Formats: sequence, C-alpha cells, structure tokens
Amino acid sequence: MAEALVYAPRVPDEVVYACPGERRWKKIFFSDPTFHEPDYMAIDLRSRYAFEAIGTAKSMVVSVPGQGSQYIGAYQDADGEWLTGDNTYRIHLPKDVAANMFWSLTVYDNDTRSTIRNEHGRPLVGSVHGAVANQDGSFDLYFGPELPADAPEENWVQTIPGQGFAVILRLYGPLEPWFDKTWKPGDLERLD
Repeated sequence: MAEALVYAPRVPDEVVYACPGERRWKKIFFSDPTFHEPDYMAIDLRSRYAFEAIGTAKSMVVSVPGQGSQYIGAYQDADGEWLTGDNTYRIHLPKDVAANMFWSLTVYDNDTRSTIRNEHGRPLVGSVHGAVANQDGSFDLYFGPELPADAPEENWVQTIPGQGFAVILRLYGPLEPWFDKTWKPGDLERLD
C-alpha cells in the first residue's frame, strides 16, 4: 500500500505536487513531520513517506527562507513516463539555485529504496560534488547508463538498465525563490 501511494497518491494534486499542473516533482515532506493535521492524521501521506524515507525532523519542513531543507522527488519524466535506467534524461536547474548552503540530486533504486549502486560509484550530483555550471550559471544534470557526449562527468549519474529509479532534489537553506516559486527545477527530459 505504501508503495502504491508513492506512485499514485490518493490526495489532491495541490497537496502532493511542488508545482501543481506545471511540473512532475512531488513533495516528500508535508506540513508536519509526524503527519498530524489539526483535525486528523494524514495516513496516506504518512504511509507514502514510510516507503520513501526513514526519518523526519522539523528542519525538513521549515518554510523559512535560508533555514532547514526542502525535498522533492521525480518518478516520471516530462511526458509522464516512469523513469528507467535504460534511458538517458536531463534535468535543467535554472541559474541561482535556490539554496544558500548546498543542493543535490540523488538517484534511488525503486525496489530497494536505497541509493543506486552503479559502476561509476556515485549516486548523486550537486553543488558540493563538483557539478559544473553552464555559462549562464544554470545546470544541466544527466541520468543514464552512459555519459552523454559533451556532458561533464561531474553532472552525470549512471543508471542501471532494467531498473526503475527516482530522483530526489534536496535544497539545504532553501531561499525565497523556492518558496514563492520564481525558481523551479525542470522536469526530467528523455534524451534518447
């Protein structure tokens, strides 16, 4: 049930999606890390989270610019197809990534819910992992079985053919453009 709720939540899009109607990124955490709402326990969201992660803390849901962290996950590409290690995808992050500490994109195996184990030995890309910016300060990050031509190796996570995966974006010290939605990550675009 928890796994089904990750992929097909039974709550309104406005609750689940970080940018409802615009992007496929789903929220990982919600208003309270214990999932207690004023009048009820958010059982579906709590069950969903139990499949996606292990622990919670207030700092994971703090909506104060420059403090705490924010997490969103992508399970489908821009066309609504499930992510698979057979394909190559690109995510575009606009310049001035909305994090004052650091940011990262981590790939998780759909079956084990652990970080992906690949020959490259690295399941993530990000600001403290040497991601290379484009000339305009934006970032193009790649996820696929082979390093795409002309892509910096620091901007690529090797995926495993035959395995489904999810990508989690973490913003540490998220800034106002994250909260007012003037900065939004692109969806995963399939390249092949």
